[in-house]
Amino acid sequence: MIGAVLSAGLDASWVTGDEVYGRAPHPRAFLEAHRLGYVLVIVANRRVSVQGAGRTTAEVAALLATP
Repeated sequence: MIGAVLSAGLDASWVTGDEVYGRAPHPRAFLEAHRLGYVLVIVANRRVSVQGAGRTTAEVAALLATP
């Protein structure tokens, strides 16, 4: 759908998506290749890399980012 919007000449700065898209690598790769910002939902126990903290769960990463 996003590809069709971009092909039609419309512009987007960022997109959001639910957990289905958050766990699929292809949508993220497409967005990054088109230099679009994105926020995609992921489950709390998903392992992520955090600069300075290594690999941890998304839940812990969110807590580390909270002031």
